[in-house]
Parts: sequence; C-alpha cells; structure tokens
Amino acid sequence: MWAKPEFPEPLAMALLEAAVGDGLNYLDTGPSYANGEGERRLGTFLHRQSLPDVIVSTKVGTNFDGSGRRTRSFEVRDMERSFTDSLARLGREQVDILYLHGPSLKDLRDEVFRFLEAEKSRGRIVWSGVNSFEMDVLDACVDSPIDALMIQYNVADLRAERLLPQFRARGKIVVSGTALARAIYDPRTFLPRDRAGLWYLLRALKGDPLFIARGRRLKRVIEQTGDTGARAAMRFVAGHPLIHSATFGTTKLDHMRSNIEAARAPMEERHRRLFFPA
Repeated sequence: MWAKPEFPEPLAMALLEAAVGDGLNYLDTGPSYANGEGERRLGTFLHRQSLPDVIVSTKVGTNFDGSGRRTRSFEVRDMERSFTDSLARLGREQVDILYLHGPSLKDLRDEVFRFLEAEKSRGRIVWSGVNSFEMDVLDACVDSPIDALMIQYNVADLRAERLLPQFRARGKIVVSGTALARAIYDPRTFLPRDRAGLWYLLRALKGDPLFIARGRRLKRVIEQTGDTGARAAMRFVAGHPLIHSATFGTTKLDHMRSNIEAARAPMEERHRRLFFPA
C-alpha cells in the first residue's frame, strides 16, 4: 500500500525518513510492488540521502506488465531484463540481496543459480536469495548455493523453526518476511476505515480466509506475555538467535516507530515458549 499511487508520496518519504532516523537499516522492495512504483519511490528516497549502512533488497520472478497484469518468469533472459529495470528505478548499480520471488521447486534450476552467481560477478548483487513461504522450497534451499532466505516465521506460523539451525549451519542469512503475522491477533486492524484498511483486509482474507478464528486463539496466547499484539509479535522475532532481520509494512508513523522500539527489547525465552505447542 505504501507504494500505490493513491498513497501520498510525501507521506511515504516521511515514513522512510523517520524509519532510518530511528535506526532501521534494511529496506526491501520488488518490481511487482505497485507496478514498479515501490522501487521508484525507494530509489528517490535513497538518492536524497547518504545512507552507507542501509541494506537494500529487491526481487526477480514476479512483475506487472504495462496493462497491470501480474507476470511470472524465472527464465534467465526475463530475470536479467527485470533486474536491469529494477536497478534503473532504484537509481543504483548494486543491491545487497536479490531474491527469487516466490519460486516453485521446479524454478530452482542450475541455470537460475548460475544467473545469480553471474550477477555477483558483475557486481550487481552482494548476496543471492529466495523469498518463499513454501516449506518444500525452503527445504530445497538448505543445500543450495543461495545465500539468504526471506521466510514466513512469526507468532502465527512456526513451521520453519526446524530449518533455522540448518540455515545457520550453512551460513545463510535468514529474514522474517512477515514479522507481525499480518496482525491477525487484532481484528481492529482490519476494520476498513480507509483505502489502506480495506487493502489490508482483502490481503488477509486472500492469505487465510479463517484468519479471524486463528487470530482469536493467538490473542489469548499473547495476553499471557503481558504485551500488546504487535509488540509481542515483533519482540518474538527480534529475540530469535537464528533470525538476522525482519520486515514489516506500514502506512503510519506511530506504527512504524513502535515496531522499531519493540525490536530493541527482545522477548524473554519463557514467553517465547508460550507460542510453541506442547
């Protein structure tokens, strides 16, 4: 929502300025985010700032064409063209991580890995990555040459827990791509008071039509920690010794700042264990 043309660009820039001012140092985007507008806005922001310590990532494999239709391709020619366009929108010669965006098992081919290694040799990326929430894909990445994984790991989805030690043993970077679990533990989040609220509701329903029932159960667990929902979710991920970073989306300054503050106070292990079934 942050990147959509109907969301005011000055507010989008204010969010980024406040974020990096508060110490956030990882910015993730992709060509399919608002048909390239996410990369363009981020590129505009980065051009205005001197931020040598900020890590930037983008993706290949999913795009929107000129008519607004989503297209998917992990063919080397298409990925090379897509990434070249992404760098132009970002105004950069290099990104830190280039993720394959939602690949299937059949997309994890030798020629795809060779493409990523070639981009390293060209100096256009530092690390190769896979952004996937599918367990079969993540299993296949354990022994792959991929450097970084952006996974779904949060208070509502612990499926990847068993893979984290394996990723660590192989020296891989691990990012929680859904740190706040889409806030399913707080139904008020999804009251469509404005366009942003409606967008979040529709996205939640698409991802999990039963999210309200699951959210109620999760809310009862969170109450045992003595924290609010979003704060508990962020502290849970930030405190994990095998998670290197976490991402969240927001359209509100107070929401962004509270998430950063929560990440500085990791959850105690006795509270973390409440989220794991006996």
